[in-house]
Amino acid sequence: MAAPHIAGIAALVKQKHPRWSPAAIKSALMTTSKVVDRTGRLLQAQQYSDTEAVTLVKATPFDYGSGHV
Repeated sequence: MAAPHIAGIAALVKQKHPRWSPAAIKSALMTTSKVVDRTGRLLQAQQYSDTEAVTLVKATPFDYGSGHV
């Protein structure tokens, strides 16, 4: 059932930005993500070192993944 909802949202974006390509619309929908967790803290990512020790660092857009509608 997600397809009709996403198609509707894509149609609204296309209506607002008629010159955007399908790829631009897809990018706009996928890059809508949050940078904080449910407690309001900034998201963190795991970083591995040569000794395989794991440390937590501030997450970047490459760590967030795509958002959800």
